Amino acid sequence: MNEEIIAEYKKLRNEIDSKCQRLWNIHRAHMKCKEGCSQCCQAFRILPVEFHYISLMLKNKNIAINKDFGSSQCKFLVNNRCSIYEHRPVICRTHGFPLTRLNEEAGAYEVSFCELNFEGFKLEKFNKNNVFPEDVYNSKLYMLNKKFIGQLHETPYDSIQLLELNNVGEAFTF
Repeated sequence: MNEEIIAEYKKLRNEIDSKCQRLWNIHRAHMKCKEGCSQCCQAFRILPVEFHYISLMLKNKNIAINKDFGSSQCKFLVNNRCSIYEHRPVICRTHGFPLTRLNEEAGAYEVSFCELNFEGFKLEKFNKNNVFPEDVYNSKLYMLNKKFIGQLHETPYDSIQLLELNNVGEAFTF
């Protein structure tokens, strides 16, 4: 993985983290998500750029793994804590926050969030200033992934292929 892609990924991740921190400051009273909550932790599938970045960051590190994880559970969830928290993928960074995405069938944006959060909160109070624009950041991540795939000597992935997060550390990294 070349340095330019790593730098771009870190920049995007930092932008996402800043946005999430701002949303945490706005919504903390309505958020149940805290250290030790693992309601949203699943065996997510991620884009190759994230998969290879996380693999690179974890290479030669002694990372705790839940050896008894089920097929829908994340192997990095150990005692209700993420053992790769610093390097977790974008989906894990944004879970729980109010996310907006375009519902193409309805032709409108919809808001989604963890069922534990925003209890009693009126949906009308969500606006463009207090939600995470998921489509915007997914598009940025997609374009970075496309650039990453294009720089591989051999291209084993298509532009929308997702890889199992639980396979990080078991696969060859470029």
